[in-house]
Amino acid sequence: MKYLKFFVLLLALICFFEVYYLHSMLSFIDKPFLYAGIVFLMLFGLIHYKTKKQ
Repeated sequence: MKYLKFFVLLLALICFFEVYYLHSMLSFIDKPFLYAGIVFLMLFGLIHYKTKKQ
């Protein structure tokens, strides 16, 4: 479960980096990457909360 938490966080960071890169180079935000990053970040928070509570 510990590795899953960091994998989800890594996926969120990759999605947010892709949004930053597209915005800085092409001046638009690719919304699917933004939504995926938000979902992965919320999933990370949920997994972190559940494992910390045990």
